[in-house]
Amino acid sequence: MKKITAKFNSFCAETSKMLKKGDTIYFDTNTRKAYHITASIPNKRLTDDGAYVRAQEDAYWDNATGGYYSR
Repeated sequence: MKKITAKFNSFCAETSKMLKKGDTIYFDTNTRKAYHITASIPNKRLTDDGAYVRAQEDAYWDNATGGYYSR
């Protein structure tokens, strides 16, 4: 998911709001869908990705230190 500037007019994949050229939008590179900046799907996904990354880092350091790593 990238935060980009719209290059042409379109519609939000979740809310069906008009996305005008020049608006700041979220663009999902996997599904190639555009979302309005206030849509809930991109915001939820961004926080979910952060939690996933933290869990992966914690698991890595737990394995590397023999389970003695804690935040």
